[in-house]
Amino acid sequence: MLESRPSPSPGNFIGYTLLLGIVLLDMGLLWLLIREPVTILSFLWGLSLLASLPAIALIAYSTASLATMRYHVADNALFIEWGRTRQVIPLAQIHSLVPGQKLETITAFRGIRWPGYLVGHGRVRQGSRTERPTGEATHYDTLFYATRPLPQQLLVITDAIAYGISPIDLENFADCLAALRHAAPAATAGVPPAHFTFLSWPIWRDRLAQMTWATAVTLNGFLFAYLCALYNRLPALVPLHFNESGIADRLGTPANLFILPLAGLTVWLVNGVLGWLFYHWRGEQPIAYILWGTAIVVQLAAWAAVLGLLA
Repeated sequence: MLESRPSPSPGNFIGYTLLLGIVLLDMGLLWLLIREPVTILSFLWGLSLLASLPAIALIAYSTASLATMRYHVADNALFIEWGRTRQVIPLAQIHSLVPGQKLETITAFRGIRWPGYLVGHGRVRQGSRTERPTGEATHYDTLFYATRPLPQQLLVITDAIAYGISPIDLENFADCLAALRHAAPAATAGVPPAHFTFLSWPIWRDRLAQMTWATAVTLNGFLFAYLCALYNRLPALVPLHFNESGIADRLGTPANLFILPLAGLTVWLVNGVLGWLFYHWRGEQPIAYILWGTAIVVQLAAWAAVLGLLA
């Protein structure tokens, strides 16, 4: 059985360094939020803190997955493993192997990329300009699972898609793979559809879904910003509830007003996760749209409540 790990690279070190840097930055932002008075800057610090959380999750998962990356051949197929992702490429469906030195550049890349780490989807062009007197070029849609730049990769090409890999002993791996490919029995079926984990989910191409998410979270964010901007101009006590006669029967500090946008943010998160489960796992898009639309209604209700209390 042919097996190889990817070539050694600084990818792991850089990944953990990025994680440490973001965590230290978040600790500084949290210290500012606790120590400094509430202003519009507080909103910007809090927004940066929240925005860093998905970045931490993505970098942590990517760095951990790098340690599991490997390439091996078994049962007449090439297996590429990365985290929980496994690409299976029947050897009989591989029609050529192209060394990275014959490839020009990567374009339209979507995925994870930093020095020593390249995992994602893109397009590559084969051949140099001097080798193409007619100006024509061969382009390949490619999934990359590599730890080296393009010139140090091997492009495994099938009719469906190409794969960019970087085994430790690239030349030996390519020779062995070519020999195994020629000895493999003829294929009886096409290459299974290839994809790059979560980047291939149809939800990322659904404009309606993206608009509902963005509208809800934007309304919520503006409400936080509005309260932060007004905070130092509010009296020590503000009304929190009115009775049937329109008289305030419950007072509190301005900090209590943040309960409303916090509740809206919670609804956005919960409905977002539930909607994603219905959309992605159960294929029930209408229910997902209803859940995400409800989050917008809740944000509008929070705005109406805040404006009513401060009127």
